[in-house]
Amino acid sequence: MRYKPGEAIRWLQTEAGRLKSEAKASGKAATENSVDMHGITETVKNAASAVFNLGRSAYAEMAHLRANASEFVLLDDRMDIVSGTSIKAIPYSSVKKITLKADKASLVLEKGTFVIKPFAYVVAGPLKVPIGWERNGLETPYLLIIEELAARCNKEVELL
Repeated sequence: MRYKPGEAIRWLQTEAGRLKSEAKASGKAATENSVDMHGITETVKNAASAVFNLGRSAYAEMAHLRANASEFVLLDDRMDIVSGTSIKAIPYSSVKKITLKADKASLVLEKGTFVIKPFAYVVAGPLKVPIGWERNGLETPYLLIIEELAARCNKEVELL
């Protein structure tokens, strides 16, 4: 089974493009204003806004790239964690305990721990829901990977 961040993660790319467009517009406005005192204040505001939006767009792009380059591959005897160019293998037999606190699952291993947490959230008013997974091409809820891992490791998930 392959678990990749759900399709909703593409919104990071969409937001990055929107922020980049806003930054270009702010930067253009900063260079087109006249040089009176009011114009200088507006120019500084526009330039600061452009820099801020470029930083936010770069962060959104990096989060999108990181999410797209990451996946969890559940095999018969182990879980492979693919992150960019590195692959870390965790044998199911090395998992001693699985705990869940809010949306973060901690796998306590023979040597160390590993945490699975959402790549992003969908926020609607007071609700904050983790983006789910694409499991072998189908959208699935976020907690499904933790449940499947627990079954493969033959462990119960402890709620904290």
